[in-house]
Amino acid sequence: LRSISNTVSFGFQDAIYETQMEEGPGLKSIANGVKKNTVALTPYEEGLILATRWDELSDGERAYLISIGISKTAGLLAMGKGLAGRGKAPVGEAPPKPTLTERLEANAANRLKQAQTDAQTANNSHFLDRHGAQTTMEQQFERATTGMTPDLHQGGIVNSTRFVSNRAQLAAFEKAQQIFKTTGKGSFSFEMPEVIGEGFTAKTPTSPPMPATTTNVRAVFKNGKLLTLFPELKPIP
Repeated sequence: LRSISNTVSFGFQDAIYETQMEEGPGLKSIANGVKKNTVALTPYEEGLILATRWDELSDGERAYLISIGISKTAGLLAMGKGLAGRGKAPVGEAPPKPTLTERLEANAANRLKQAQTDAQTANNSHFLDRHGAQTTMEQQFERATTGMTPDLHQGGIVNSTRFVSNRAQLAAFEKAQQIFKTTGKGSFSFEMPEVIGEGFTAKTPTSPPMPATTTNVRAVFKNGKLLTLFPELKPIP
């Protein structure tokens, strides 16, 4: 309780107590305690006058300088608080709600994660980890030039692609599942109605990797589950 009341009193309570312990009880020690704390609390000009001319000042002048000094200090504290709070949402204000697009993307991402986890019970499925929209074009370029995949597996230098969105990959995933159930084929290519992927052609001794977009998709199943699914840069035969 003492610490709380001392905070509320701007430290005057402790200053008076410590001064009385040093000088003994009485009005003079109380005044000296107020003087010490006021000097520490108020801005430079008021503090200097109070420190050097305390005995020369009348009670009214002392009260005036103390009030002005504390008022300035309070103003500085308020200004500091205002500056520190710039750019922040008011306390208690809820963060902005995600847009419909963001919600749809998050939902598609969750479904893809679950599908990959389910497929990994049958094979080392990696269609999301290596080709999902969360991968970067830098990672795809790295694979097309060094063979290092986005999930940090060293492989061969091949065309490397990602889906442009989670929803694009989910749509391709659902179409691949339908084709697999209908045909039973373990691997096949198909086309989507719009651009769904982007990436780089593989680096060769005579040509650098080139960026490209595509509407084509390649799907590979193993043990009845989807192993990989990626945007295919070469034309469908």
